[in-house]
Amino acid sequence: MIISIGCTEKETTEQAEPELIKIDTLYTFTEFDSHNIAQPTDVEILDGGQILVSDYGTDKITSLNKNGNINFVFGREGRGPGEFLNINDIFELNSQIIVFDNHLYKISVFDTLSNFLNSHTLPKDVFNKDLALINDSLYVVGLDGLEDSLFRIQSLTSDYKLQFGETRLKRQGRIDMQKNKNQLKTGEIPDFYKNKVKLRSDGKYIYAFFEGYSEMSKYDLSGNLVWNEKVELTFNDEIFNRAVERAKTHKNPRSMPGITYILEFKPYEQGIYILTSSSLKRIQQFVKLDHNGEMRTIYTLPDSTTVYDFDIDFDNEEVYFTSWNYGIVGKADLKN
Repeated sequence: MIISIGCTEKETTEQAEPELIKIDTLYTFTEFDSHNIAQPTDVEILDGGQILVSDYGTDKITSLNKNGNINFVFGREGRGPGEFLNINDIFELNSQIIVFDNHLYKISVFDTLSNFLNSHTLPKDVFNKDLALINDSLYVVGLDGLEDSLFRIQSLTSDYKLQFGETRLKRQGRIDMQKNKNQLKTGEIPDFYKNKVKLRSDGKYIYAFFEGYSEMSKYDLSGNLVWNEKVELTFNDEIFNRAVERAKTHKNPRSMPGITYILEFKPYEQGIYILTSSSLKRIQQFVKLDHNGEMRTIYTLPDSTTVYDFDIDFDNEEVYFTSWNYGIVGKADLKN
Protein backbone atom coordinates (compact mmCIF):
# COMPACT_ATOMS: atom_id res chain seq x y z
CA MET A 1 0.00 0.00 0.00
CA ILE A 2 1.40 3.40 -0.98
CA ILE A 3 -0.24 6.55 0.30
CA SER A 4 0.20 10.24 -0.34
CA ILE A 5 1.46 12.01 2.76
CA GLY A 6 1.41 15.56 3.98
CA CYS A 7 3.61 17.56 6.29
CA THR A 8 2.57 18.57 9.79
CA GLU A 9 3.47 22.02 11.05
CA LYS A 10 6.60 22.21 13.19
CA GLU A 11 6.49 24.11 16.45
CA THR A 12 8.88 27.05 16.22
CA THR A 13 11.18 27.96 19.08
CA GLU A 14 13.90 30.57 19.41
CA GLN A 15 17.27 28.95 18.68
CA ALA A 16 19.97 29.48 21.33
CA GLU A 17 23.63 28.61 20.98
CA PRO A 18 24.26 25.03 22.14
CA GLU A 19 25.92 24.50 25.50
CA LEU A 20 29.51 23.24 25.21
CA ILE A 21 30.65 20.62 27.76
CA LYS A 22 33.94 18.75 27.87
CA ILE A 23 33.90 15.21 29.29
CA ASP A 24 37.33 14.77 30.83
CA THR A 25 37.29 11.07 31.73
CA LEU A 26 35.92 7.86 30.26
CA TYR A 27 35.95 5.33 33.09
CA THR A 28 36.42 1.66 32.23
CA PHE A 29 33.21 -0.29 32.96
CA THR A 30 34.19 -3.60 31.29
CA GLU A 31 37.38 -4.96 29.80
CA PHE A 32 38.39 -8.34 28.42
CA ASP A 33 40.51 -9.54 31.36
CA SER A 34 37.74 -9.04 33.92
CA HIS A 35 34.59 -9.65 31.85
CA ASN A 36 35.66 -11.83 28.89
CA ILE A 37 33.98 -9.42 26.45
CA ALA A 38 36.40 -9.25 23.52
CA GLN A 39 34.79 -6.80 21.07
CA PRO A 40 31.84 -4.96 22.64
CA THR A 41 29.62 -3.47 19.96
CA ASP A 42 26.14 -2.66 21.31
CA VAL A 43 25.01 -1.55 24.75
CA GLU A 44 21.44 -1.36 26.03
CA ILE A 45 20.24 -0.32 29.50
CA LEU A 46 17.02 -2.09 30.49
CA ASP A 47 14.30 -0.47 32.60
CA GLY A 48 15.14 -2.77 35.51
CA GLY A 49 18.75 -1.61 35.56
CA GLN A 50 20.44 -4.44 33.66
CA ILE A 51 23.10 -3.37 31.20
CA LEU A 52 23.40 -5.61 28.13
CA VAL A 53 26.58 -5.68 26.04
CA SER A 54 26.94 -7.66 22.81
CA ASP A 55 30.30 -9.16 21.81
CA TYR A 56 31.14 -9.25 18.10
CA GLY A 57 33.96 -11.68 18.80
CA THR A 58 31.84 -14.39 20.44
CA ASP A 59 28.25 -13.61 19.33
CA LYS A 60 27.22 -13.54 22.98
CA ILE A 61 25.39 -11.00 25.13
CA THR A 62 26.50 -10.24 28.68
CA SER A 63 24.12 -8.88 31.32
CA LEU A 64 25.72 -6.73 34.02
CA ASN A 65 24.55 -4.72 36.98
CA LYS A 66 25.50 -1.08 37.40
CA ASN A 67 28.54 -2.03 39.48
CA GLY A 68 29.91 -3.95 36.50
CA ASN A 69 29.25 -7.42 37.97
CA ILE A 70 28.09 -10.09 35.53
CA ASN A 71 24.53 -11.39 35.98
CA PHE A 72 24.58 -13.93 33.14
CA VAL A 73 25.73 -14.50 29.57
CA PHE A 74 23.54 -15.81 26.74
CA GLY A 75 23.69 -16.59 23.04
CA ARG A 76 26.33 -18.27 20.91
CA GLU A 77 27.38 -18.50 17.28
CA GLY A 78 24.92 -20.42 15.12
CA ARG A 79 21.68 -20.30 13.18
CA GLY A 80 19.34 -21.96 15.68
CA PRO A 81 16.99 -20.56 18.33
CA GLY A 82 18.81 -18.09 20.56
CA GLU A 83 21.91 -18.14 18.35
CA PHE A 84 23.52 -15.33 16.37
CA LEU A 85 25.88 -14.67 13.48
CA ASN A 86 26.11 -10.88 13.80
CA ILE A 87 24.28 -8.96 16.52
CA ASN A 88 23.39 -5.62 14.96
CA ASP A 89 21.17 -4.13 17.64
CA ILE A 90 19.59 -4.80 21.03
CA PHE A 91 16.29 -3.26 22.13
CA GLU A 92 13.93 -3.50 25.08
CA LEU A 93 10.23 -3.63 24.23
CA ASN A 94 7.41 -4.55 26.61
CA SER A 95 9.87 -5.90 29.19
CA GLN A 96 11.44 -8.21 26.61
CA ILE A 97 14.91 -8.25 25.08
CA ILE A 98 14.84 -7.95 21.29
CA VAL A 99 17.97 -8.83 19.31
CA PHE A 100 18.35 -8.04 15.62
CA ASP A 101 20.88 -10.16 13.67
CA ASN A 102 21.67 -8.57 10.30
CA HIS A 103 23.39 -11.67 8.90
CA LEU A 104 20.52 -14.03 9.67
CA TYR A 105 18.03 -11.18 9.14
CA LYS A 106 16.20 -12.44 12.17
CA ILE A 107 14.67 -10.78 15.22
CA SER A 108 14.97 -12.93 18.35
CA VAL A 109 12.92 -12.33 21.49
CA PHE A 110 14.03 -13.19 25.05
CA ASP A 111 12.68 -12.48 28.50
CA THR A 112 14.81 -10.34 30.80
CA LEU A 113 16.40 -13.49 32.30
CA SER A 114 17.63 -14.47 28.79
CA ASN A 115 15.12 -17.28 28.17
CA PHE A 116 14.43 -17.57 24.43
CA LEU A 117 10.76 -16.93 23.57
CA ASN A 118 10.41 -16.71 19.78
CA SER A 119 11.88 -15.25 16.61
CA HIS A 120 10.82 -13.58 13.35
CA THR A 121 12.71 -14.05 10.10
CA LEU A 122 12.50 -10.92 7.96
CA PRO A 123 11.69 -11.02 4.23
CA LYS A 124 14.59 -11.14 1.77
CA ASP A 125 13.74 -7.75 0.25
CA VAL A 126 14.95 -5.96 3.40
CA PHE A 127 18.40 -7.58 3.24
CA ASN A 128 21.25 -5.03 3.51
CA LYS A 129 18.81 -2.22 4.31
CA ASP A 130 18.72 -0.19 7.50
CA LEU A 131 15.75 -0.84 9.78
CA ALA A 132 14.43 -0.01 13.23
CA LEU A 133 11.81 -1.60 15.45
CA ILE A 134 8.79 0.57 16.25
CA ASN A 135 7.08 -1.85 18.65
CA ASP A 136 6.79 -5.60 19.11
CA SER A 137 4.90 -6.03 15.84
CA LEU A 138 6.06 -3.20 13.53
CA TYR A 139 9.39 -2.17 12.05
CA VAL A 140 10.48 0.44 9.52
CA VAL A 141 13.00 -0.22 6.76
CA GLY A 142 14.84 2.11 4.38
CA LEU A 143 14.14 1.35 0.71
CA ASP A 144 17.11 3.29 -0.73
CA GLY A 145 14.89 4.90 -3.38
CA LEU A 146 14.12 1.62 -5.17
CA GLU A 147 10.32 1.68 -4.79
CA ASP A 148 9.45 5.38 -5.33
CA SER A 149 9.48 5.79 -1.54
CA LEU A 150 12.13 6.21 1.10
CA PHE A 151 10.68 3.95 3.79
CA ARG A 152 8.28 1.13 4.50
CA ILE A 153 6.56 0.30 7.77
CA GLN A 154 5.93 -3.43 7.89
CA SER A 155 4.31 -5.83 10.32
CA LEU A 156 6.04 -8.85 11.82
CA THR A 157 2.71 -10.62 12.29
CA SER A 158 0.48 -9.61 9.33
CA ASP A 159 0.58 -8.39 5.71
CA TYR A 160 0.36 -4.72 6.73
CA LYS A 161 2.71 -2.40 4.81
CA LEU A 162 2.89 1.38 4.51
CA GLN A 163 5.33 3.13 2.18
CA PHE A 164 6.15 6.81 2.63
CA GLY A 165 8.81 9.49 2.22
CA GLU A 166 9.87 11.40 -0.90
CA THR A 167 13.06 10.02 -2.44
CA ARG A 168 16.08 12.28 -3.02
CA LEU A 169 16.88 10.19 -6.11
CA LYS A 170 14.85 7.46 -7.79
CA ARG A 171 17.11 4.45 -8.13
CA GLN A 172 16.92 2.06 -11.06
CA GLY A 173 19.05 -1.06 -10.88
CA ARG A 174 22.69 -1.19 -9.83
CA ILE A 175 24.70 1.81 -8.72
CA ASP A 176 27.46 2.89 -11.13
CA MET A 177 30.35 3.19 -8.67
CA GLN A 178 32.70 4.94 -11.09
CA LYS A 179 30.08 7.59 -11.84
CA ASN A 180 29.57 8.07 -8.10
CA LYS A 181 33.28 8.41 -7.42
CA ASN A 182 33.49 11.01 -10.17
CA GLN A 183 30.64 12.92 -8.51
CA LEU A 184 32.43 12.81 -5.17
CA LYS A 185 35.74 13.95 -6.71
CA THR A 186 34.05 17.19 -7.79
CA GLY A 187 32.54 17.78 -4.35
CA GLU A 188 29.02 16.59 -5.26
CA ILE A 189 27.02 14.30 -3.00
CA PRO A 190 27.11 10.97 -4.87
CA ASP A 191 23.86 9.30 -5.95
CA PHE A 192 24.89 6.34 -3.76
CA TYR A 193 24.36 8.45 -0.62
CA LYS A 194 21.28 10.46 -1.56
CA ASN A 195 18.77 8.01 -0.08
CA LYS A 196 21.01 6.36 2.52
CA VAL A 197 19.68 6.68 6.06
CA LYS A 198 20.10 5.51 9.62
CA LEU A 199 16.72 4.78 11.20
CA ARG A 200 15.50 4.85 14.80
CA SER A 201 12.10 4.95 16.49
CA ASP A 202 10.89 5.77 19.99
CA GLY A 203 7.58 3.96 19.40
CA LYS A 204 5.72 7.19 18.66
CA TYR A 205 7.82 8.65 15.84
CA ILE A 206 10.35 7.54 13.25
CA TYR A 207 13.65 9.39 12.94
CA ALA A 208 15.85 9.21 9.84
CA PHE A 209 19.38 10.58 9.58
CA PHE A 210 20.30 11.18 5.92
CA GLU A 211 23.95 10.13 5.71
CA GLY A 212 24.87 12.08 2.59
CA TYR A 213 23.33 15.37 3.76
CA SER A 214 23.70 15.31 7.56
CA GLU A 215 19.98 15.99 7.84
CA MET A 216 17.43 14.50 10.19
CA SER A 217 13.74 13.97 9.51
CA LYS A 218 11.00 13.10 11.96
CA TYR A 219 7.86 11.26 10.80
CA ASP A 220 4.72 10.16 12.58
CA LEU A 221 3.56 6.55 12.30
CA SER A 222 1.19 7.47 9.47
CA GLY A 223 4.16 8.55 7.37
CA ASN A 224 3.64 12.30 7.72
CA LEU A 225 6.77 14.43 7.83
CA VAL A 226 6.88 16.39 11.10
CA TRP A 227 10.16 18.22 10.39
CA ASN A 228 13.43 18.06 8.50
CA GLU A 229 16.52 19.77 9.89
CA LYS A 230 20.12 20.17 8.77
CA VAL A 231 22.41 18.90 11.56
CA GLU A 232 25.50 21.10 11.44
CA LEU A 233 28.04 18.93 13.24
CA THR A 234 31.50 20.29 14.00
CA PHE A 235 33.47 17.85 11.83
CA ASN A 236 31.13 17.63 8.82
CA ASP A 237 33.26 19.68 6.42
CA GLU A 238 36.42 17.85 7.41
CA ILE A 239 34.77 14.44 6.94
CA PHE A 240 33.31 15.35 3.55
CA ASN A 241 36.57 16.87 2.28
CA ARG A 242 38.44 13.78 3.45
CA ALA A 243 36.06 11.60 1.40
CA VAL A 244 36.57 13.82 -1.67
CA GLU A 245 40.36 13.40 -1.43
CA ARG A 246 40.07 9.65 -0.98
CA ALA A 247 37.85 9.40 -4.07
CA LYS A 248 40.67 10.84 -6.17
CA THR A 249 42.93 7.87 -5.40
CA HIS A 250 40.37 5.12 -4.71
CA LYS A 251 41.08 2.08 -6.92
CA ASN A 252 38.46 -0.52 -5.97
CA PRO A 253 35.83 -0.49 -8.77
CA ARG A 254 33.16 -2.05 -6.53
CA SER A 255 33.29 0.40 -3.63
CA MET A 256 33.75 4.05 -2.81
CA PRO A 257 34.97 6.15 0.13
CA GLY A 258 32.54 6.48 2.99
CA ILE A 259 30.83 9.68 4.08
CA THR A 260 30.24 8.93 7.75
CA TYR A 261 29.21 11.95 9.78
CA ILE A 262 27.75 9.95 12.66
CA LEU A 263 28.22 6.48 14.10
CA GLU A 264 24.95 6.24 16.03
CA PHE A 265 21.94 8.21 17.17
CA LYS A 266 19.06 7.42 19.52
CA PRO A 267 15.85 9.25 20.44
CA TYR A 268 14.84 9.46 24.10
CA GLU A 269 12.13 11.30 25.98
CA GLN A 270 14.84 13.78 27.04
CA GLY A 271 16.04 14.48 23.48
CA ILE A 272 17.82 12.99 20.47
CA TYR A 273 21.45 12.07 21.06
CA ILE A 274 24.06 11.71 18.29
CA LEU A 275 27.53 10.14 18.44
CA THR A 276 29.75 11.71 15.77
CA SER A 277 32.61 10.18 13.83
CA SER A 278 36.14 11.15 14.86
CA SER A 279 38.00 14.15 13.49
CA LEU A 280 41.52 13.79 12.11
CA LYS A 281 42.74 14.65 15.62
CA ARG A 282 40.69 11.72 16.99
CA ILE A 283 38.14 13.96 18.69
CA GLN A 284 34.54 12.78 18.96
CA GLN A 285 31.47 14.67 20.04
CA PHE A 286 28.23 13.56 21.67
CA VAL A 287 25.43 15.90 20.63
CA LYS A 288 21.94 16.48 22.04
CA LEU A 289 19.08 17.75 19.88
CA ASP A 290 15.68 18.70 21.21
CA HIS A 291 12.53 17.17 19.75
CA ASN A 292 12.31 19.97 17.18
CA GLY A 293 15.73 19.01 15.83
CA GLU A 294 17.53 22.01 17.35
CA MET A 295 21.02 21.47 18.77
CA ARG A 296 21.11 22.05 22.54
CA THR A 297 24.31 20.51 23.92
CA ILE A 298 27.68 19.46 22.48
CA TYR A 299 29.78 17.16 24.65
CA THR A 300 33.41 16.69 23.60
CA LEU A 301 34.69 13.23 24.50
CA PRO A 302 38.20 12.34 25.70
CA ASP A 303 40.48 11.68 22.73
CA SER A 304 42.00 8.47 24.13
CA THR A 305 39.43 6.00 22.76
CA THR A 306 37.16 5.81 19.69
CA VAL A 307 33.63 4.72 20.66
CA TYR A 308 30.86 3.40 18.43
CA ASP A 309 27.62 2.87 20.36
CA PHE A 310 26.03 4.27 23.51
CA ASP A 311 23.11 4.21 25.90
CA ILE A 312 22.18 6.66 28.64
CA ASP A 313 21.22 6.11 32.28
CA PHE A 314 19.24 9.31 32.85
CA ASP A 315 18.52 8.53 36.52
CA ASN A 316 22.24 8.68 37.32
CA GLU A 317 23.17 11.06 34.45
CA GLU A 318 25.70 8.60 33.04
CA VAL A 319 26.37 7.44 29.49
CA TYR A 320 27.91 4.10 28.49
CA PHE A 321 29.99 3.80 25.33
CA THR A 322 31.32 0.71 23.54
CA SER A 323 34.69 0.50 21.84
CA TRP A 324 35.13 -2.79 20.00
CA ASN A 325 38.67 -2.01 18.80
CA TYR A 326 39.87 -1.22 22.35
CA GLY A 327 37.79 -4.04 23.85
CA ILE A 328 36.13 -1.92 26.53
CA VAL A 329 32.84 -0.44 27.62
CA GLY A 330 33.42 3.03 29.05
CA LYS A 331 31.25 5.15 31.31
CA ALA A 332 31.12 8.95 31.51
CA ASP A 333 29.38 11.48 33.72
CA LEU A 334 26.92 13.83 31.96
CA LYS A 335 26.56 16.16 34.96
CA ASN A 336 27.90 19.68 34.54
